[in-house]
Amino acid sequence: MNRKLILVLPMLVAGMVAGLVVTRSAFSLDPRAKSCGADTWSVLGTFEVAQANQVRAHIPRMGAAPELDISSAPAYVVLFRGPIELPTSHFVKPATPPSYSGVICVFVNSVPEYYTDVDTTGWSE
Repeated sequence: MNRKLILVLPMLVAGMVAGLVVTRSAFSLDPRAKSCGADTWSVLGTFEVAQANQVRAHIPRMGAAPELDISSAPAYVVLFRGPIELPTSHFVKPATPPSYSGVICVFVNSVPEYYTDVDTTGWSE
């Protein structure tokens, strides 16, 4: 085997492993996102607002959400990527859980609230 390749290969592998570690840690989740059922691969984005009534300013195409519009409590928002299954009741579990698209979770007052079919086009942090 070529001597140069032998010297370069370990450095290349070490660099790839370091890159994976850095990339994975860069996407570690906030506990509130985990409370929404998110994992590092299902999240499109997250952001915080000082008041829940500011959420729709960051997601301009979101439909009506009167409970957010009247809330002045801080909020943490998780935008999900692709279709996901939402958490279900511990008592009633459908045979085939439904899958939802355009899902966001708004964590307000320690409670996650889900919104489905949200057009997140143009969302901003």
